[in-house]
Amino acid sequence: MQDFNHKSDEHKQKTPDISSVFSLTFDKETEVDSAEFLRNVRRQITEILRKRFHERIRHEIHDKPDRLNFACPYCGDSSSNKWKKRGNVYLKGYNYHCFNCNEHNSFDKFLKDFSKNMDVTELQFLKGEQDKHRKEKKTVLEPYILFNKECLETYAIDRTFLIKKMGYTEISGTKIATYLHKRMQMDFNKFAWHQKYQKLLIFNLTPKGKVLGFQIRNFHAKPKYLTFKLTKIYNEILEREIPMDENFQYADKLSNVFGINELDINKPVTVFEGPFDSFLFNNSAAVCSVKNEFPFHLDVRWLYDFDRAGIEASMKRLHNGETVFLWKKFLRDIDADINTNKKIDLTDIYVLSIRKKFKLPNIENYFTNDRYDIYWL
Repeated sequence: MQDFNHKSDEHKQKTPDISSVFSLTFDKETEVDSAEFLRNVRRQITEILRKRFHERIRHEIHDKPDRLNFACPYCGDSSSNKWKKRGNVYLKGYNYHCFNCNEHNSFDKFLKDFSKNMDVTELQFLKGEQDKHRKEKKTVLEPYILFNKECLETYAIDRTFLIKKMGYTEISGTKIATYLHKRMQMDFNKFAWHQKYQKLLIFNLTPKGKVLGFQIRNFHAKPKYLTFKLTKIYNEILEREIPMDENFQYADKLSNVFGINELDINKPVTVFEGPFDSFLFNNSAAVCSVKNEFPFHLDVRWLYDFDRAGIEASMKRLHNGETVFLWKKFLRDIDADINTNKKIDLTDIYVLSIRKKFKLPNIENYFTNDRYDIYWL
């Protein structure tokens, strides 16, 4: 990249709009040409794209008001549509994010991943931009946002429209209805069915019944579960431009937290892996993976599945002083013939208790944040 110390008056006049976006100085001695910095950022990205892709259309970078938009060099963006561009470098803070593979990191890390680098002056300027943006950005979602239901309704999708768009049908009258009844799922509005491909849609609905996000449960294909956040629905199904405002980003963060719209934040919130469990438990939510966090600082307790991944996740949380469910103690007190060599979730226990006609102990008695209870995980 070129020297940033030179900045003529003529150049100032050519790029006033870009320069105003950035802080231009670090001290009285050093002045940084932010417009030149941005041009060199584009050049570096172009070189990465030319090396990564053969098609010229994938070398293009689209200038947006707040970002540079281009095909993601990590995931390739799309194997079927060469015009897809879901990689973004945001001009505030210079961070990279892909709305296809969810790769997210700082721009300097982005460059390193593709064998590029910056000199000391550039890194100093970049760090200044990142620090400034970090101070401006809210790091934690505030619980009071949950009361702003209209924000979610604005970006959620009409349920009937989405079912037709994806080629699914309503549950009533289909064979999958029997499966749902056996799993104690009686609210068919939360589901849709694709007979040909044997796929079940599980909806995360807003209070008005619109779709904020969903999971696909595959019965004859892998992976078994696929989770679609709001950004993925907009990109891959609706093929709409993603709104880049803060409210949409907030809605997207909540789109894979099933049950988020029904919580009483003044009571303990029980967090599950899967939506089926959360649909059956009062004041609960599902985050769709042991790797996902709950987005608010509330009184939260974790009830993972009883399998290796769930046990390991519970151990980590218990070590950090968080509240988890003691599966071994619970199963011991049930005193029923249960095969513990396979995954068990709360729905399995409910179904088994009805089928074998035994009474379950009070689940509330099996949560702990005491590290000495690790034996019972």
